[in-house]
Amino acid sequence: MTHAFRAIFVAVVLTLNGAAVAEPFKDAEAAYAGDDYATALRLFRSLADEGDATAQHRLAIMYERGLSVPQDYAQAAEYHTVRSRGDV
Repeated sequence: MTHAFRAIFVAVVLTLNGAAVAEPFKDAEAAYAGDDYATALRLFRSLADEGDATAQHRLAIMYERGLSVPQDYAQAAEYHTVRSRGDV
């Protein structure tokens, strides 16, 4: 019974952890879609710093378009480069 309980516990923790990781990205996407670029920038930057390639891509777009940041093609290219190399 101990092994079954441990397996259930691990499954629950992994499920909750996955949900916790998904929420900031969903919040960032919702902010971006709602033109709340300052919030999107903050959330995407946090995720990008943790190595989230999609968040890095979104930041690159924000820098290309000057959304809540000064338009900066060099910074956009850096986020695209980090994403392609897999660096953080």
